Amino acid sequence: MVEEPYKVLLVEDNPGDARLVEIALSEPGPVHFRLERVGLLSAALRRLEKEEFDLVLLDLSLPDSQGLETVVAIRKQSPQVPVVVLTGLDDEQSSVEALHMGAQDYLVKGTATGETLRRTIRYAVERRKIMADLKALRENGQDNESSLKHAIAAYRTMVDAKTTPFADDIDQPLRERRPRFVDDIAELYGELLEEYVSNGSPHGVGSRLTHLVQRLREESAGARDVIDIHLQALKSRLAKGGLEAPKPLALNAQIFAVEVLGRLLNHYKRQDLMQTA
Repeated sequence: MVEEPYKVLLVEDNPGDARLVEIALSEPGPVHFRLERVGLLSAALRRLEKEEFDLVLLDLSLPDSQGLETVVAIRKQSPQVPVVVLTGLDDEQSSVEALHMGAQDYLVKGTATGETLRRTIRYAVERRKIMADLKALRENGQDNESSLKHAIAAYRTMVDAKTTPFADDIDQPLRERRPRFVDDIAELYGELLEEYVSNGSPHGVGSRLTHLVQRLREESAGARDVIDIHLQALKSRLAKGGLEAPKPLALNAQIFAVEVLGRLLNHYKRQDLMQTA
């Protein structure tokens, strides 16, 4: 069965940069794309109002909008659509801040190969689907302990062999290699988890969540390690009484875990890119 192509809205005013994206997404591969391009934020908002897209590729420097306000406007118009930011070499900090504002990922223009671009789009779309599935479980009251494992399995089907250690957890779990680190990071994880559950989104924990993911990456944490830390933090928080209503909490907490996993996966993906460049 042929899968429906991903509908991608490219918001880019530079014809040369737009052409490179068009060429990259037209190359053969397991996923197909249907690309539509606009050059203004105002045009993008009108398109998103009329039609659903699977993802927005967003330049932060547009004639009618600059920087993070562009991300905010897109997220306000279509909060359910994943956004991948396109940025210049001298503007990477803004891209990191864009992640705090709800963007799924970012790419630096001129450094990403066609394969990297296609993979980034696929990860972002699938990650959003996983999050939506978990939220649907919460809304339907179908809480179950296997849903997080299901999400992890879905993540592993996305990653390719290059993206280690996420794809292939190394033999010795992080808990055995660095038990003190796991205890420390579980405490930080628990603090952020509690705030996330209270706020219902990662926006309030932005920079600290980035710091947590960086520390996990430095220790070559895999998906299994993240789940270990997640369960330890959840158990500790519940024991302290810092969190209430275990059943709804379980799914909110799983969504947070998926957020952490997605960001860690993005780090490893960039590492792959740097090693193969």
